[in-house]
Amino acid sequence: MAMQNSRRKFLKNLSGSVAAISVGTHVNAEPGLIKKQLISTAKISANDKIRIGLIGSGIIGHYDTDTALKVDGVELAAVCDLYTGRLGRAKEKWGNQIFTTKDYREILVT
Repeated sequence: MAMQNSRRKFLKNLSGSVAAISVGTHVNAEPGLIKKQLISTAKISANDKIRIGLIGSGIIGHYDTDTALKVDGVELAAVCDLYTGRLGRAKEKWGNQIFTTKDYREILVT
């Protein structure tokens, strides 16, 4: 029987190979060591900040923003939503200094 190659099989084999190569000699390392080594190699200066804007502050928007804010150097600059109640909730949750608007274009311009 002839072996049939497919894109799915190729990608599966490629991803497995890349994972094996990236782990390399760290196979016997303690569980958190690899993550610590990868993070410690990044050089972050005090001036490096990523300012994000939230457009649509519903449930998923809050979850995504909370996750992004866990990363060092990420700062929430603005929130946009059509509902005034959600804008008020955003100020309560993330601080009164946050710019809020009902027009998403104001966030994209700033």
